This record gives sequence, C-alpha cells and structure tokens, in this order.
Amino acid sequence: MTEQLPTILYVEDREDKQYMIVHILETAGFHIVLARTGQEALEKFTSTTDCVLLDVKLPDMTGFEVCHQLKLLAENRFLPVVMLSAIYIEEVHLVQGLTDGADAYLVQTVSSDVLIATLKSLLRISHLEKELVLKAQQVAILEERQRISRDLHDAVAQSLFASSLLTESLINTAATAPHLLSEQLKNINELNKSALSEMRNMLFELHLNEHSEVHLPSLFKQLVAVVHGKNKFILTSQVDDSYPMPSPLRLAFYRIAQEAFNNIYKHANATEVQLVFQTAPSEAYLIIKDNGKGFNVNDVSENTMGLGIMYQRAEAIQAQLEITSVVNQGTVVMLRWHRDTSADKRR
Repeated sequence: MTEQLPTILYVEDREDKQYMIVHILETAGFHIVLARTGQEALEKFTSTTDCVLLDVKLPDMTGFEVCHQLKLLAENRFLPVVMLSAIYIEEVHLVQGLTDGADAYLVQTVSSDVLIATLKSLLRISHLEKELVLKAQQVAILEERQRISRDLHDAVAQSLFASSLLTESLINTAATAPHLLSEQLKNINELNKSALSEMRNMLFELHLNEHSEVHLPSLFKQLVAVVHGKNKFILTSQVDDSYPMPSPLRLAFYRIAQEAFNNIYKHANATEVQLVFQTAPSEAYLIIKDNGKGFNVNDVSENTMGLGIMYQRAEAIQAQLEITSVVNQGTVVMLRWHRDTSADKRR
C-alpha cells in the first residue's frame, strides 16, 4: 500500500511565489492543494488537510483572518498553520499571527530547508497531540463503561433482587394477609419499572459518544426521570437550546449534569432541585442547584463524588466549572462556556 502524502493547503495569490513554493514542497514529498484567496482557502479546507501554509497579504482578506476562522473550530485545534510574508515582518505582525492561532510565522526570505523542517516538525507535534487525545478518549470511554457497570450492579441488580424477594413473599401473603397483595404488587411493579428505566438509560449511555447527535433537552429530561424515579424531589427546570453547539460541547455539558444529578441521588437527600440551561450565539451555561445537606468543598478531594472528572470535562472544552456548597443548605454546580471572540473585536 502506497503511503499517503501529507496534504498542505497553500494559500498564495502571486503566481511566481506559487511556482517556487509548490516546487519546494512537492520535492519534499508533500501533496499540495492551492488556493489564491482567503475565501477559496476556507472552501478548499477539508478534514484531510494536514497543514496550512498561509500568505498574510491576500486579495479578499488577510491571512490573519483566515487563520482565525480556521482555528475557531474545535476540531482544528491541532491543525498546524504556518504564516508566510515578505511585507508584514515586524514584531507586531508576528504577535498578531501567533495570537490568531498560527503555529509559526516565517518571512519570505526563509530558506527552503527551514520551511520544510518547520512543516515537518509541526506535523509531528500535531500527530502526537492527536494520539494523546485519542488515548484520553479511550480512557474516558473505559471509565464511563466501568461507571455504568457499577451502576448496573448498584441500581438494577438491587431493584431486581428486591423485586424477587417481594415476589417470593406473595405466596405467604396470599395465605396469611390477602388484603396486602395489592400493595405488594404495586411495589413490585415500581421496582421493575425502575430497573427497566435504569437498563434503558445504561444501554443508551453505552452508545453515546462525541459523534452522536446530542439533543440536550431530551437528554436532560431522561436523566432527571431516572434520578427522580429513585429519589423523589420537586424539580423546576428552564432549558433553552435555541443556539446549536458542536456535539462534543453538548456531550460534555450532559456528562457534567449527569455527574451532578448522580451526586444529588447518592449524597444530597434534597427535596428541591433546579436545572437551568441557556445558550446564546457564542456562549452557554448550566446551573444545577439543590437544597440538600451540602458539604464543605475544602474538605472534599477532587477524586470524591466525581468532582475530578467534572473539572476535567470542563477543562477539555475550555469551560469554567464552579461548585459551591454549604453544609445543610445545598449545592450549586455552575458550568459556563464562552467562545473567545477577542480576535473578532480587534478587527
């Protein structure tokens, strides 16, 4: 099988420069996709693009703007972008390029050896970063499956065991206290419905990943139904999903909410719970508040109650997670995600 050549999207409008750089890159073993304008570059960029070599001065927009638009997408966070210019060579231009997401900023007089070495180095780093992310995702999946396995034992198995004991006792109840049969049958029915709901939720969880179409209102509704079935409390909710977010962000919001509700079920003993989820064009926030027994945040390790994994999930999507709690007064979990628009404001 022929090894696939790394694909470089080269953005340059001058034909003389195109010819020289393309010759250098192809000689070094790269596959070149050529674009002459910023808009054409954005249109030709695909998931198979391994690196972008970008001139700063373009006919329709600056290379700074092209770089910024590419890097806005979460899936491009490891995409190497090298900016190249013979005109914008002052320190301020270098700073702006790197601020807008470029991984290197070179002047046109750079030698072909330095250009090739820079591209190859950035491609190696990008490859390693993607491998680390993949391994982290695999670890997260394994941890999630282990959690589901524990929940299966703790919740479903216990419900089915209790249902089995009640069923066995029906024979004795029928003979000694037939008037209690109705109540026992009702209890068995509730236990079986709870176990079935748990099982459905866990089967759903096993198939949920960052590539799934995550509809948060439906997920929140299902999550609350499962927890509410085990631990009765008054729930008030306000869910506004008007503005779409990428699936990985939605999934992270759901997983953090899931851990928060799991803590409410296991530890809070709450009678009232409030869920608020709001989205806007460039931000979203989630608030889960309960009136349970609370805890001293300073006395609890991040490895306790799943707090560590909640902070890790928030950090992975560059969101801010705040957990405040007061003993005998309750707990508030607040998650905020805000897209960085500082570069847009500069322009």
